[in-house]
Amino acid sequence: MPRKFETAVPLRTSPVRFWSAGWLLCGALLVTLVTIGCQGRDNRTVAGRVLVNGRPLQDGSIVFVPITPGQGKELTAPVENGQFRLVAPANTLSGRYKVKIFDNSVRNFPWDDPQRYMQAVDSGTLPRQPIPVHYNEQSQLEVELPGAGQPLVFQLDIPETLQPAGR
Repeated sequence: MPRKFETAVPLRTSPVRFWSAGWLLCGALLVTLVTIGCQGRDNRTVAGRVLVNGRPLQDGSIVFVPITPGQGKELTAPVENGQFRLVAPANTLSGRYKVKIFDNSVRNFPWDDPQRYMQAVDSGTLPRQPIPVHYNEQSQLEVELPGAGQPLVFQLDIPETLQPAGR
């Protein structure tokens, strides 16, 4: 009598069956993740120039602070040779923003070291910000985002008596 084919693992729980199902599940998961990831790529770009007395700000930063709480989040971009470019999700770049502009040309100070920063504040040795406070900490500059797609231009007029030496 012919022998019946026997397997060590019943066909219902065959590793081949599980392996195929695993690849199918991985493929479905990958398609789902790619679909979700592509939906989040709706970015908006805000770009422009910062001029100080008609000359490009060489090394600085520009900060957009939402005027209405909960409207968005604070966004910062570097300013290099008078140019800035900020790319962020579209839902964070809409509405009215206060604009703060800082000159980062004060060198040899660890701005990113909170402990040294607080020591300098407490001791009164914090380097003076070359741009007056009415353009940064007490800024009156405001902008509506998104704009008309045109680059933003911020012209800061600083009296010669307030400008740092060497400028």
